[in-house]
Amino acid sequence: PLSTMSPSSFRALIFVSLALSIATAILGYLAQSKLPTELMSQIDILYEKHDLWKMLVSLGAMLLSLVLGLVSYYGLFFFRKWAPSLAISSTLLAGIAITFLPPIVSPGFIETLSMYGVMLWGALIAYAKSEWFVAESMRRAKA
Repeated sequence: PLSTMSPSSFRALIFVSLALSIATAILGYLAQSKLPTELMSQIDILYEKHDLWKMLVSLGAMLLSLVLGLVSYYGLFFFRKWAPSLAISSTLLAGIAITFLPPIVSPGFIETLSMYGVMLWGALIAYAKSEWFVAESMRRAKA
């Protein structure tokens, strides 16, 4: 069984997970300018050749996943029973949607940061599916 942690520690980890996601997005965007121009030219060609319909559907699904993900962060932070299921759903939707995009190129440190964020997110969801989270949800609902 999972050992329990304090609600404030769980919330701190949620904040760290969200901060990692935001940092990865911002640094990933900024790092694009540091990639070799030849590589970026090839990526641009791939994007130009990519089916616009697939791109729009995928980006729409990613936007929906972002909104659902933010709602699930809120739910996890306030120990809502529905939050773990929504977090899993939004993560699955993002994973499916990203497969329809052209290749994404980023420096290794961005990939590492992203990997740590994803591992923490997965651990938080697993912890939120535990009896501790359910008990905390019920305790807070009665208060």
